Amino acid sequence: ISLAHFVLTALHMVQMTLAYFLMLIVMTYNTWLCLSVIFGSTLGNQIYLVTLDPHSTMGRGGVETKGNQGTCY
Repeated sequence: ISLAHFVLTALHMVQMTLAYFLMLIVMTYNTWLCLSVIFGSTLGNQIYLVTLDPHSTMGRGGVETKGNQGTCY
């Protein structure tokens, strides 16, 4: 087992733990907590999808670029 495999396994464990905690928050049926989970998940996805997706047409700083120019992928 390599170090990279161990790190990916640890990150998966953290992700699953957070997912179960978020599920428990939603299962309280508190409207504001449910909306907070949905809003936070949507915002986090939007932020990290744009900054980490190498095939995104968004350039640095969220500025639209034509044909992925200005990025070194």
